[in-house]
Amino acid sequence: MLLVLVGNYLIVAAEELHGIQQELKAVAVDNEELKSRVQAMAKEQERLQTFLEKTQKDTELKQLETKLDELETYVKYLRKEREELEQKATRLR
Repeated sequence: MLLVLVGNYLIVAAEELHGIQQELKAVAVDNEELKSRVQAMAKEQERLQTFLEKTQKDTELKQLETKLDELETYVKYLRKEREELEQKATRLR
């Protein structure tokens, strides 16, 4: 850093000041890029969360449909058994 002592004042050379200003501009640009990336990541996270929730709901729905099918099959079996028992009871009367 180039410093010139003039009386009791320190003066930063114009080149140094210009360099600092350029660095600040670069940091500002980097900051804006980071903000943009964070926003994009937030949107992607939201999209993935929505997809995950939908996938979970679809999985739950499929599980419930499978259970319903199993229950319907079991009800058919029980009705058949009841019918057979009623026929046996009728024959025994």
